[in-house]
Amino acid sequence: MKRRYESTEEYARPVRAYVWRHILLAAVVAVANKPASAAAAAFLTPTPTDPIVGQTVSFAYDGVEGGPFFIAFGDGTVQAVSGISGTVPHVYSSIGFKDAELCNGDCMRRDIVATALVTVRAPAPAVPFGSVLGTSVVGGPFIAGGNAQIDFSYRVATQFSSLASTPQTDIQVIVDLEDTHGHLVRRSDPFVIESVESAGGFAVQTSIPYTIPADAKGAYRLQVYLRAGNGAAIAAGQPTPVFIFGGPDPTQNAQTAVHANGTIIAGPTTTTSRATSSTSTTSTQVQSDLTTALEWPDKTLALTGIYDPVSKRTDGILSLSSATPSPVAAPDAVGQDETSPSAPQGGQPQYDDVVGRTLTSLPQLLGSGEILRGLDLSYKYADGWAYHGAAGFTQLGTFATSSQRGDAFDIAHAWANNDTLRASFFSQSDDVAQFIPNGSAGPTASSDVVLEFTGPLASNLNALVSAGRSQSHLLTAAANSTSSADSADRVGLQYALGSVTLGTDYHNYGADFAAGDGPGAMSDVVGSSATASANLSPTASLSLAWLRDDKHSVFSHHTNDTATFSAQPLGGFGLFVSASHDRMLVAGSAITTDLLSYGFNRTWQNGSTFSLNGTAAGSLDVLKFDSATNVRTTNLVFTQQRGAQLFGGGISANVVTGPVTRNSTVSENLNYGFAFGGRLGDTRFNELQLQALGGTSVSNDAQPSRTSLYTVLLSRHLSAQEALGLRFESGRTIDPLSDQLVTTSAIRLQLNLNV
Repeated sequence: MKRRYESTEEYARPVRAYVWRHILLAAVVAVANKPASAAAAAFLTPTPTDPIVGQTVSFAYDGVEGGPFFIAFGDGTVQAVSGISGTVPHVYSSIGFKDAELCNGDCMRRDIVATALVTVRAPAPAVPFGSVLGTSVVGGPFIAGGNAQIDFSYRVATQFSSLASTPQTDIQVIVDLEDTHGHLVRRSDPFVIESVESAGGFAVQTSIPYTIPADAKGAYRLQVYLRAGNGAAIAAGQPTPVFIFGGPDPTQNAQTAVHANGTIIAGPTTTTSRATSSTSTTSTQVQSDLTTALEWPDKTLALTGIYDPVSKRTDGILSLSSATPSPVAAPDAVGQDETSPSAPQGGQPQYDDVVGRTLTSLPQLLGSGEILRGLDLSYKYADGWAYHGAAGFTQLGTFATSSQRGDAFDIAHAWANNDTLRASFFSQSDDVAQFIPNGSAGPTASSDVVLEFTGPLASNLNALVSAGRSQSHLLTAAANSTSSADSADRVGLQYALGSVTLGTDYHNYGADFAAGDGPGAMSDVVGSSATASANLSPTASLSLAWLRDDKHSVFSHHTNDTATFSAQPLGGFGLFVSASHDRMLVAGSAITTDLLSYGFNRTWQNGSTFSLNGTAAGSLDVLKFDSATNVRTTNLVFTQQRGAQLFGGGISANVVTGPVTRNSTVSENLNYGFAFGGRLGDTRFNELQLQALGGTSVSNDAQPSRTSLYTVLLSRHLSAQEALGLRFESGRTIDPLSDQLVTTSAIRLQLNLNV
């Protein structure tokens, strides 16, 4: 029977008692389970945790209570520290995983209160060893002024392990346009690709855009070489033949005092990209490859405009040189060398003064040539003395490269027996306001002083002896504490007897030596090389080359053995075969690369040419799992040209297979041109050139991307010396992987002069 409460208070009294009883019970349980206050924890913290050998590590410690305290750094060194807490520096002299310990006592009783792991890494060279596995020029044969793509694969020997450090050094690609004899015609501005650290020691395939010079015509070679941010060379690729159909080619009138030779192309280009949305950009492009000259009986004043094929920048050049009247060549005509002579030849006084872009002369110890935009003056006298001075920008600032300024000064004397002694000064500095980090500690200024001797030592024996000293420092507040001086020397001998030539070279560049520029620029390397060549017959030759290099700063070793056979019989097929075995060894990486380069060519009397060339390379790092890479390149070109009638076709293929990348690119190209609308012998007629290019690229078995490019050049020969044309270009790229469509179109005027 339920109890009946007489009032609300009588009901609430037991309820309140029940609630308070449970609240008190909960409080008792909470107090019983409350943990004791945690004592402050001891610690040992190194900064940085992954130093390089020789780098100072700062250990912050706190033992909380007790003492005295000691720190065992894990390399056999134990140091007593003062106080309960503080900071202690330490320098490790060997690589490895170091277990540092903070001990309450002398660490013998193992009363360890805190520990820390320090990973000590091997230092990395600023300029690593590397190799170019293959180069393919997509789109040949080309119409002058058109666009090309250079595909190449490379491998850099980086220290790829947990105990090795790799610098964030950007790789710069330089493209040299040469004639078929290897003489330099045009050197490009640098094109920056991914850093050494991004390469990670694995083979990398990349592409760079290249614009064919508008005034070029005939057979050339393209060669790419890689350099570090400080200008020192990393690797050079095999030269790749290219054939260029020139635009309308007027005939020069030698009777005039003012001459002009070359081509100007100007007009808008529109690029449209369609993916999730559509964007369109239009830019006006002026491509000038033209030289205008005023000639006197003993000198020539020339104004030249050249268009850089990589940076897409137009430079003006004003030059005054001592010369007798002669036909003026276009800037990129074959048979020219953009490098000014490195030594005086005596004879009548000569001078060559240039304002604008030029490839200023440097000693071979510094790489032989440096692109400079500024003032370059050269004077040679009949008594054998020569003077050279230059000042300007050695590198223009972009989003990826620092602006750099340079100065050069040379004094040389040549004797009648061809002995030449040259003293040179070269300085270069980064622009602090436009500095782009490229692996260096900061903006740097450097200077080099070089003494160079070249000449015969005995009959059939020539020598090169060169030595230099450099000084470098950071352009920061701490510049005085970071200056460094180093030296370099080089000795080369060449012996020639009949058809046999033997050569040897010893070079020693200090770890902090400031490099110059060019394929021969070096830093932080010591080694030697040897060459031997002989003519097996009047049309065939065989050459052998051997190279061994090491780094001063760290353990890094490189050897290369190369054998080359070439034959060019009159009226027959020419043959070129080169085989090389390359080995690069650094901490955590041992790369072996075998490269076979080949080429077949023939030229017929009717103007037809045939060229088949390619490379086959296999590269393996035996210290890395699944690192084998194979590269195959093939370029096939056939051309026929009779006056304004031309026909050409080409196929290029580039296949790269590796553990991460499986890429293949195939392109086909067709050229046709003819003249019409004029009578036989008439200097006024029309000319039409057509080019159709198709390309397919497949990456890692994904859907292929396709590219098509069409070029139409319709020209009117106004006279024997002038031709005015209208150039139509249309391109289309479809990438199914990104669902993107990119189209380009251009209508531009083209003027060809040969006055």
